[in-house]
Amino acid sequence: MEEFDLAVVRQEDLSVAEYERLFFSSFGSATRPFQGPDQAAKAFVGGLRIPIRRRVMRRRRQGMRAAIEAAYDAEEAIEREARQRRLRQFHGSRGACFSCGQRGHFERDCPEARQGGPGGNRRSPARERGQQ
Repeated sequence: MEEFDLAVVRQEDLSVAEYERLFFSSFGSATRPFQGPDQAAKAFVGGLRIPIRRRVMRRRRQGMRAAIEAAYDAEEAIEREARQRRLRQFHGSRGACFSCGQRGHFERDCPEARQGGPGGNRRSPARERGQQ
């Protein structure tokens, strides 16, 4: 079996989607250069950026598909948290909504969030009517 340097494939500044494409194009298939699918998943996770890798490893899922899904979830959560942090820093002291950044309402009353807009605080219709 040919030896592969797993340190060559790293996410660095790529998105998870770009890293996934790079990983699979570098190795052809998830299991070919590895002893099995678990080793391939470990190599994939090992190449992720540290903040994403930490979140993926906390989930303790096994297998390549689970590792990839966890990486997408982690990337989304990190981006959402960064966006909220920026909104709070910029708008928080000025009385603006933490979800959309507009003045005149609080996050829980955000019209964009209720309509599934970019606010991110999406509620179910039952919860909107107070039936939760």
